[in-house]
Amino acid sequence: MIVSNARILASQANGKKSKGPVTPEGKAISRANSFKHGLTGAGVVLPVEDAAEVQQRFEALEAQFHPASPMGQILVHRVALLSVRLERCAEHEAAYLSEKILHAKADHDEQALIEVDILLADLPKQPAVSVRRLLRTPHGIDALIGEWEGLREDLNRPALRFWTASHCDRANLLTGRRRDEIPISRINELSAAIAGDFSLIGESEGAGLDLSGRKSWARDRLVELIDEETAALRDCREGLDLNAFEQDRDQAPRRALFDTSKAAILARRYEAAAERGMFRALKEMRAVEKAAIDNPQPSPACPVVPLGSFGEGPEGVEEVETESEMSQKTVEIGSFSHRFGSFLTPKSDEIGGLSPSDRELWCAGSVADRG
Repeated sequence: MIVSNARILASQANGKKSKGPVTPEGKAISRANSFKHGLTGAGVVLPVEDAAEVQQRFEALEAQFHPASPMGQILVHRVALLSVRLERCAEHEAAYLSEKILHAKADHDEQALIEVDILLADLPKQPAVSVRRLLRTPHGIDALIGEWEGLREDLNRPALRFWTASHCDRANLLTGRRRDEIPISRINELSAAIAGDFSLIGESEGAGLDLSGRKSWARDRLVELIDEETAALRDCREGLDLNAFEQDRDQAPRRALFDTSKAAILARRYEAAAERGMFRALKEMRAVEKAAIDNPQPSPACPVVPLGSFGEGPEGVEEVETESEMSQKTVEIGSFSHRFGSFLTPKSDEIGGLSPSDRELWCAGSVADRG
């Protein structure tokens, strides 16, 4: 596809507007865009206050433990990092629980309403089970009463009275059954009569009335049925132990202390991981420091200074004996001195006034001459 120059210039202009942060401050802010809680990872991305606290704690721990090795310093820094993270986990959990406890009762009521909505939505799938569960709570009974009153309002509208197949289906579901179940429900019989079909009701029901009068008769009977269902629900609500429901609501803050949500489980896992990591780093640091004290590293070896020079090389460079060569000569000198000690005993006038190092040179030269 051929692209015009104007389109290319427009794309370039748009690209210049959306190239992201370019300053160090902007990049630092962008770096923390996906930051959530800082409870995981290696501590590379930390809030400024946490980073400062880690550094301050590291300096305090370093002054306390005096690590003698680089690995000891690394482990001390890890202890400082994990200790801050452990406190952060505890603070996060405390704030989260405080909020849940504060709204525990309201959340309890909201959850009860959500369960009612779910049961009402499940009426077409399993009407009997849903109705039984709705009858167990005051919120559920109130919802059923509201459903029946809505049907009654539609059935008895002064301006426009109507009753459709959908109304009939809903009324059947509110009794815990489907419309097509056998035997035919009273709701089905009266709904058909309201529509002008009297084949499902008895011949004596509404007898002597014209078509319109008989429809009104069926409508009145259905209104009575709805009123009976509503009265039965109100009696059922009065029979509930409302004190038990109120006690359950009052205990909601105590139940909120142990949260089983995914976020709370992850927070507890982060806290446990931080605690294990901190004590493991502390244990390893002590082991490393003990090994450094028990087995100190030797200082760099000093160069071997030869006792003397035995001439110069071909280019005037002084020849220095290697350590192995000096060791071999020392063995030879010691062996020769053991066998011919009497000949090597220096006279006082031969070494008089010589320093100890010059005396060693004199002995070594005597042995070489006599070898």
